[in-house]
Amino acid sequence: MKLFTLAILTFLSTFLYSQTAPDFTLTDTDGVEHNLYADYLDQGKTVMLHVGAQWNPWDSVFMSTGAMQEFHSEFTTSGDAVLLFIDPYSNTVDVLNGSQGGYDLMSAINYPKILADQSFNELYDIQWFPTIRMICPDGSLHSDFENDELSYGQFETAEIIAETFFQFCGTNFEVASISSTLFNDLDGDCIQSADDVIMPRVKMNVTTPNSNFTRFSDEAGKVRFLAGIGDYNLEVCPPNRLWSACSNPQSVTILSEDQDENIYFPLQAIEDCPLLEAEISAPFLRRCFDSYVYVDYCNIGTAALEEGFVEVTLDNFMVFQSSDPMPSSVSGNVLRYELGTVDMWACGKIKITVEIDCESELGDLQCYSVNYGPIFSCDTKDIGSSEVCDEIIGAYDPNDKRAFPLGDEDNYRILPNEEIQYQIRFQNTGTDTAFNIVIEDVISDNVDLATFIPGQSSHDYSVDINDGRKVTFRFDNIMLPDSNVNLQGSNGFINYSIQQVPDLANDILIENEAAIFFDFNDPIWTNKTIHTIDDGISSTTALADPQFTVAPNPAQDWINIELDAAKWQAASAQVVDISGRVILEKEIQAQARLDISDLNDGLYLLKLSNTQGQEGQRLITIAR
Repeated sequence: MKLFTLAILTFLSTFLYSQTAPDFTLTDTDGVEHNLYADYLDQGKTVMLHVGAQWNPWDSVFMSTGAMQEFHSEFTTSGDAVLLFIDPYSNTVDVLNGSQGGYDLMSAINYPKILADQSFNELYDIQWFPTIRMICPDGSLHSDFENDELSYGQFETAEIIAETFFQFCGTNFEVASISSTLFNDLDGDCIQSADDVIMPRVKMNVTTPNSNFTRFSDEAGKVRFLAGIGDYNLEVCPPNRLWSACSNPQSVTILSEDQDENIYFPLQAIEDCPLLEAEISAPFLRRCFDSYVYVDYCNIGTAALEEGFVEVTLDNFMVFQSSDPMPSSVSGNVLRYELGTVDMWACGKIKITVEIDCESELGDLQCYSVNYGPIFSCDTKDIGSSEVCDEIIGAYDPNDKRAFPLGDEDNYRILPNEEIQYQIRFQNTGTDTAFNIVIEDVISDNVDLATFIPGQSSHDYSVDINDGRKVTFRFDNIMLPDSNVNLQGSNGFINYSIQQVPDLANDILIENEAAIFFDFNDPIWTNKTIHTIDDGISSTTALADPQFTVAPNPAQDWINIELDAAKWQAASAQVVDISGRVILEKEIQAQARLDISDLNDGLYLLKLSNTQGQEGQRLITIAR
């Protein structure tokens, strides 16, 4: 009886590309003949091909993990799957065993080893080594060139490889399985029909006998995993307020190893409404160099968006060079992109190249924004917007972590209940291409993991969360060039947001750092970000009694500030937004009226200080 440890795989953007596998007959180093269809596929067996080369150092690194060898020993004995190694370059066993130099793959690999010629590379479209091809019993061929989940960098354990067989071909190795299908229930009857549309990238929380984890449905609307004996609870998180889910949550009891459960989660539109969202970000703005600004947009609503647009406004020292795609129009520092019709659940990315003017000063703050729309009457705004402000830098640490709202260095204060946004930046400063990058980030207990939202990135990625609060971002087949070959192209980033645990007390710390793995190298640790909770009223670092009043609060176009004349003669007033940016500053006397009519609705911090070192803060709300 197999002991199966549940592997945690998450498919954020899986595309199950397939074609029909070409047949072959090859003989292994033991003289055994292998015919793909006659010996395996026609017998209902799934075949995984590990194609490598003895001279390639990455094959030796891959084999050193032992995952493939363990998978062959533990899972292929059931007869459901076959694992074959094919080397199109090593013509003899003496080459394969390292007798002529290099790594001994002959001893390292415990599954059948086949010496082919280089025509096999063309037959199976081999792009690099090592590479993976999976062939299902129906002859469908899946390639790591088109599917990140087949990358050798993904295969950390035998259980993950077994999960991959199940994900692509339904091979379950005499182990119980649970498959969930998430779809848009167009006719509203909570039953799947031929016209219903699958729903990718929808979050599901799974509670198992031994762990809890989070997954996202793949591009086929599936969440699938192998399961042990016990009770499982599956709960879908509707993407936003426009969606609801039938029969949610659902529970499944696995009683035996031959049990396979198929569960359906219909998602229904509460109202028909397009909902365009967009994010803008840049990994860095480096003086005198080109930098990239990324815009990602998605229609996460329940209807197609007509005549969509994205409009990007650059700051003064950001000189537009080019973009992919090119803008529909350029007016000064405003770039406009006409999107046409954006179908429901469709997404796009814009990559803008800017040069940072050499006349800029280090530390100058550059603010760039994106406006997008239209957003219809089913929402509260006509046009959505997002703004980011970054400092202009010179030389910098390329692998770091930033937290927003920004503060001084890595240790700064944040209001209770305020959302935190993180950005992890990475750069390949080695001497060769990075094939796969993994980022591991253990989340603080002082934030609510259920509110985690994966965000914008420089490259495609997948994400999973385990019950140890570890978030893992995988950039499989990223092929990130080294900085000596392509300075700008060697950089990347990932963003995410998360909410605090409600109503944290003052002086509680929220700490965070991440580990970045380039292929199989040791991790590079980022700096540690530290937020200190400070409501600005009872903090020990500010006045226990701020000694001023603010009215009205909530406000619309103005606020009245009245100082305690016995303790304050005058003050410098600052209004700070949630990103930590000072957006309004004014010197005031004992009584003052502050014009806030140009500010958007939302939460702000009013900060007062004087030359005697007194400080005070008040949280204000603008609501119209």
